[in-house]
Amino acid sequence: MPGMRKSKGSLLAEGLGALALFTLVLCQLLQGLPNLCRFMESCWTQGELDRLEQDLHSRLESRFFYEVEQVRVFQGDHGTEVRCYGRPDAAWESWFVMTTAKRPWPTLYVKIWKPRKHNPVSLAVSPEHVQVENFSASLPEPGKLAWELTLRDRKTGQEKVWKEVLPYGR
Repeated sequence: MPGMRKSKGSLLAEGLGALALFTLVLCQLLQGLPNLCRFMESCWTQGELDRLEQDLHSRLESRFFYEVEQVRVFQGDHGTEVRCYGRPDAAWESWFVMTTAKRPWPTLYVKIWKPRKHNPVSLAVSPEHVQVENFSASLPEPGKLAWELTLRDRKTGQEKVWKEVLPYGR
């Protein structure tokens, strides 16, 4: 039957069937899209918190191990404060969490006082999209500083608890 052709009606029915199937698949994909976006955002946020934790770890570990000779933990004006002595270019530096008018969420700061300066300088360490909570520190034994804080993404509320025991001194 070499001369058989499909009728126009059957071609139209096949086309409409394919269009209906394509529309159904597209609708299913679009229904899952918000969940996929939330999942991707949570993965990105967790990766960002992990990156921040690694950054803080490397920054603190190198500073405490190579530059700090003495550490004092006390309750200061802003709660728990870790004061470090022994940097060659500074008399002391303090790590603490506080809120300011410019940053009304809890932010990790470092305050550095250099010998030739009149006032210490405070610098924000944590980025603007992260708030720092539950900051605590202690000296479990000589030469070691136990450090704990919670990093929370301000937009999603996702958090990461960071506990570390950092050696200091040489």
